[in-house]
Order: sequence, then C-alpha cells, then structure tokens
Amino acid sequence: MNVTDENIRNAQDFDFVPYSPSVGSDSGALFLATSKADPQIQYVIKSESPELACNEFMYHKIVSALGLHTQEVKLFQGTKWSKFAAGIRFSQHAKPYLYEESTDANRCDFFSFLALYVILNEEDSQEFYIDGQDRVFKLDNAAAFNLTPMLAPAITLAGKLPKAAEDNFKQLIQ
Repeated sequence: MNVTDENIRNAQDFDFVPYSPSVGSDSGALFLATSKADPQIQYVIKSESPELACNEFMYHKIVSALGLHTQEVKLFQGTKWSKFAAGIRFSQHAKPYLYEESTDANRCDFFSFLALYVILNEEDSQEFYIDGQDRVFKLDNAAAFNLTPMLAPAITLAGKLPKAAEDNFKQLIQ
C-alpha cells in the first residue's frame, strides 16, 4: 500500500496496543499507535465504526481552520478494525482543563470550543484539556456531526441510487 496523502497514515508503519484513558472514552475500544520509525510519534486510534473516524477527522480539521488549537489528526488506512480509523496525536503531558485556574486567553478558547459545541449540536461529552504548552483543546468529538451508523451507509449509496431517489436523499440531508 503506497500512501502519499499527508492526511493518511499506513497502519503497517505503526505498532498498536490497547489504550485505556483514565477519563472519558465513550468511543469504543481505543488503541495507542506508535510509529515504528519514531517512537515519539503516537496517536490514539478511534476505530469503532467508519462514521466515528469521519466525525473526528472533520472536527479536528475544522477546529484547526478556525484557528483554535487541536491535536493533529490523521486517517489510518489498513487497520484490522475498519477501512479508515481516526488517529489523534497523543499528548503525553495533557491534563484536565480547569476554568478557575485558567488564563484569560485560554478562557476565550474554552468559550470558542463551547460555541462550536452548540453550533454543531454535538452529543458527545465535553472533555477539555491543557497540553504541555498550556493550550486548551477538546477531545472526544465522535458525535460532532451526528454522522451515525445508519446515515453513513446511506451517504455512500447516494451515487448508486436511481436519480429520483438520489434527489430525495439529498433533500433529506440538506
């Protein structure tokens, strides 16, 4: 498998071990992927279902585009769990965000994350952390776009449906 897209990692280049965080994780079984070439490069792998990878990937890319700090996200191809899995860069020195101990800049970011949570009508938990460089970030965004196990296959079928059914489907998701 020749992976050339900067957003995609080849699972064969990583070692995977089960990962159990001390808090959170309603995203199913998690794994910690460590690069075989550089053990300092690690990702938390979310692979319970294809829509989970899509939700996580889109969320992190949008947050980054909005100028908020977020952990690097990559899609892992070739895992034994699913065609694609989301890999979120592991932050070894992360600690829970505490509003009372926060700087004004971090409070602004915290409220920006809360606003995005409301805009997206998220159903996930609200888990906020501080990284080793004192930046706020949010984890657990598997339901950020409410792409569900029932909707994901319907979207992939859209191009295979008769024209009238495809038009009806498009109206439903707009």
